[in-house]
Amino acid sequence: MQVAGEHDEEPSFAYSATTEGHPPYQLREIERHNPCLLLQDWGIDHRSGISQIAKTHGLFIQDSHVRLYLFYISRCLGGIILTKQLSAKKSSRDEKKSRIQREEKTTAGLKRWMILSGVGLIIVVAGVTVGLATMQGGGEPDEEPLLTYSAATEGHLPYPLIEADVEGMVRIPVETFDDYAAHYYTYMHDNHPIEFLVLKSEDSVVRAAFNACDVCYRSLKGYSQDGQVMVCNNCGSQFPSNQINIVRGGCNPSPLERSVEDEYLVINVDDIILGADYF
Repeated sequence: MQVAGEHDEEPSFAYSATTEGHPPYQLREIERHNPCLLLQDWGIDHRSGISQIAKTHGLFIQDSHVRLYLFYISRCLGGIILTKQLSAKKSSRDEKKSRIQREEKTTAGLKRWMILSGVGLIIVVAGVTVGLATMQGGGEPDEEPLLTYSAATEGHLPYPLIEADVEGMVRIPVETFDDYAAHYYTYMHDNHPIEFLVLKSEDSVVRAAFNACDVCYRSLKGYSQDGQVMVCNNCGSQFPSNQINIVRGGCNPSPLERSVEDEYLVINVDDIILGADYF
């Protein structure tokens, strides 16, 4: 950079043609991409800009220097534009990613809603089916309803109801009595309950008796078990379990005939009916 006085015109540069057979082409044609000319195309006069500032301060700036300055400026502008373009692309990618995430959340929510709706529909259909089955079952029953009965003796709920087979026999697995506890049963005869008990005594013999005796049967209190003895709930008399079916009369449990056949305790219904008068 040279300091000089004021100059009205920019000094010219001598140049020749790079190829033979013609005078040098116009400088403007080969400098179409000159940053200075580019600024002129945008309506900016670099001479009235940078050169004028230099003249104001008494400086002379060659056009080549201006070109160099504008070259750096154009690179800076290009960097800024590129940065903005990259930023715009990144924003676009972020927006696309966010949109995809929102769509995935919406899809997941829709799937959960469909599953819950399906479960609810199944529950409703099942409820309707059960309701229809209940309504259809309200007509005439296919089987005779169970008899309602009460306990033959006092102080307890009715004992389990037992029935005879086609041969008129009551059959109970012998292993039922391996706990040595007294098991109480009810047999219905003409809608009248008859109670009896079965147990295995300490000598491993399965024994059976009515829940009544010849003396206290009118009290309808029956017997309870206390270890290996049976206790009359009316008078409190105690009787060894291993004497059932052996000792008769008095306050002893009234014996009930029984037998063991093929791992079953067998009692004839006719023998059970004989005890109806006790109840």
